[in-house]
Amino acid sequence: MINLNYLNTLFPNQPQIIETVISLAISEFPQFKRDFKRCTKNEDKHGLKKLAHKWQYTAMILGIDDIKHNLEKFRECEKFKAIQIAQLSSEVINQLEGVVKELHHLKSAA
Repeated sequence: MINLNYLNTLFPNQPQIIETVISLAISEFPQFKRDFKRCTKNEDKHGLKKLAHKWQYTAMILGIDDIKHNLEKFRECEKFKAIQIAQLSSEVINQLEGVVKELHHLKSAA
């Protein structure tokens, strides 16, 4: 699921920076999850767009294209019905939970 090739290209032979990026993603996920769930519950489409946009970059540098693609869908969330937003939000959260677990494994293996 995670492909660190892009990150390794940005920071060749700098494992400490890569570990910092991984740690940052892990530490920021709980707040993202809370905010994303809150915006979904409140049907705050603007808030969802902002949060999704912010995490698109994280998804890109971590090489998690499937999640990046789902986050990009939020650009058009004004057109979505509440049930569509709830389904997509749930999918993104579930995907990111798996990624965070994988990041924990990568970090402990380093």
